[in-house]
Amino acid sequence: FAYAAQELQQHLALVGVEVSISVNNELTPLKQSSIVLTVAEQENKNTVSKSDVTGRSNFFEGEGFEIVPKNNHIYVTAGNRIGVLNGVYRLLEHIGFAWFDPYETHVPVDKVSMVDLKWQRISEAPKIQLRGFWIYDNIPDEFAVWLRRNRFNIGGLARNHVKHKLGLKGWGGEHNLLQQEFSRAGLFEKYPEWNPFIKSLTGQVAVGNTIVAHLHPPGGQAMTFKPKVLAFEPEKEFRWLGHLLFPGLFDGEHIFELTDQGDGTTVLVHREKFKGVLVPLFQKMLDTNTLEGFNAMNRALKLRSEG
Repeated sequence: FAYAAQELQQHLALVGVEVSISVNNELTPLKQSSIVLTVAEQENKNTVSKSDVTGRSNFFEGEGFEIVPKNNHIYVTAGNRIGVLNGVYRLLEHIGFAWFDPYETHVPVDKVSMVDLKWQRISEAPKIQLRGFWIYDNIPDEFAVWLRRNRFNIGGLARNHVKHKLGLKGWGGEHNLLQQEFSRAGLFEKYPEWNPFIKSLTGQVAVGNTIVAHLHPPGGQAMTFKPKVLAFEPEKEFRWLGHLLFPGLFDGEHIFELTDQGDGTTVLVHREKFKGVLVPLFQKMLDTNTLEGFNAMNRALKLRSEG
C-alpha cells in the first residue's frame, strides 16, 4: 500500500488538500476524516466489512475496486494492492486529475476541498484482462507509471521492480514473447538473432496452414520441415505436426503450452511427441542432440523474456 498512499498524498498536496491516509493494517482508531486503503479479505474492526462495502464480490477480483464514502471516511477497497492502486487513481480522477501525457499531470484549476466534493460510490472492474499497447522495446519509468495511472497493465518492457510495483504484465513473460514471435508473419526472421534451435520459422501461423521450420540441434544435423499447424491460441498454445518424407515414417508433434501464473510469471511447457517406424533408429539423437536443442531454446527464451 505504500506506493498507493504515496501517489494519493503527493497528488492531493498539489491542490492543497491535507487528509489522513490510513491503510488496512493500521490498528489505530479512525477518529478523524480519512481516506482508507484496504484489501477486502484483510479488513479489521476499524474498517467497514466486505458486505458493507459491496454486495458484488466481482469488484474484488483481478484489478477491480470500490470507492465508498462512509462515516466521514472514504474507503478505497479492492481484492489486492493493484486494485487499490487503481482505486486511488480513479479517486484522483473524480477530484479532477488526469494523465494525458507520461511527463505531465493535469491538475484541477480550482482548489479542492474534500468536504465540498460530492462523494458517491464508485465500483469498477476491468472487463478486459490485458489492456494497453503492443510495444516490443524497453519503456521509461515515466511511461510505465502513466500506463498504470490510466489503468493499463501492458505495454513494453518495464524494469522488473517497476513492473512489480505497478502490476504491469508487459510483453516480458514467456507467453507474451511466444505470442509476439508466433502470431504474425514477418517476425520469424528474428529467430537467427536469438534462437539456437529453431533457426527460422516462416509462414502465417493459423490452424490448417503449412509453415516452414528449419531446426539445427546442437551437435546434430540441420533439418527442414514443412509442418502443419494443429492448434494456435495466442498466449496459451501452439502445436504443429511435421513428417519425414511422408506420414507414418517419422512424425513429430511440436508443442508449446503456456500457463499464466497470475503473478507476472508464466510456465512454459515445450515438448515434442514422436512416432513412426523410424523413431527407434533416431532415439539416441532424440535423447541427446534434440533434447539439448529444446533446453537451449528454453534458456534463450527465458533470457530474452526476462532481460
